Amino acid sequence: MSSAVDTDRLCAGGFWIELGNAVNIGVIDGDGGASKKAFKDRAQLNESIHVEHGRNTKVPLFNKFEFVYYSAPGSRATASLSLTLARWCKLCAKLGSEIGWTSLDQRSRADFEEYTGVAANPDNIRLALSKGVLTTTETLRAILEKEQRERMEKEEIEKCTTCTKGCDHKRLPKAINMPYLDQIGIIRGEDGIFRSSKCGSEDVRNGRCKNCRNKKSNLRESQWTKLMEPPAPDGPIKSDDGLAVAELKGQVRQRIEVLNKQGKMNEIATDPILNDAAILLSH
Repeated sequence: MSSAVDTDRLCAGGFWIELGNAVNIGVIDGDGGASKKAFKDRAQLNESIHVEHGRNTKVPLFNKFEFVYYSAPGSRATASLSLTLARWCKLCAKLGSEIGWTSLDQRSRADFEEYTGVAANPDNIRLALSKGVLTTTETLRAILEKEQRERMEKEEIEKCTTCTKGCDHKRLPKAINMPYLDQIGIIRGEDGIFRSSKCGSEDVRNGRCKNCRNKKSNLRESQWTKLMEPPAPDGPIKSDDGLAVAELKGQVRQRIEVLNKQGKMNEIATDPILNDAAILLSH
């Protein structure tokens, strides 16, 4: 058990603690500084550790966090909870301000004594808060604010080092000539974002690199016209049976030459081969 939480007098059977705090102090030996996911993965192998989300407690702020119950060594946490998470969260919310310490209702006093093993007086409440076996609303609010600041700082750093926007021109999603898009140096990534084929981390400003900025601003109207047109076929146009039109026309000319040599030019209109070719060419 970590020395960061003194249970010599308090919570001999076990205590609740916010997950992030548990990770930081290393409630599981050797876990100090690990991620929350890594902590929870290791907790699954340790019966004295129970992790639970506060979403069902219906206690403001507490319902946004995960908490860890650490029971006495050798005991199974889920079977030896001195106080359920919901009751612990409600108790913490009530004890967050000293104003109510001297006028606690009987249920709260009983919960405190059952959880900590000591009387519910101001000195013991103050001790429980200082040792971390109780958590205040203000503490959780500070954690949320810290996480928000870190998230914003990370976003600001990414804006300066990572191209997240690409060539996000509003007309690009309407383009249908994708081969031409490749020709002019624009690709569409798996994330659906259009980028310069030279997209990178060079001179990133507001989430867009130098190459993507240049590509977006230098698209000409003639290029837009081609992008909105169907792509040209890869090879000669085919008839329904797979013959190229040019090849089919060549066969027609050869058939007419045969009829001419045979002196049957008057049969051109009724010749079945030519009629079939005419049908194919008309499609």
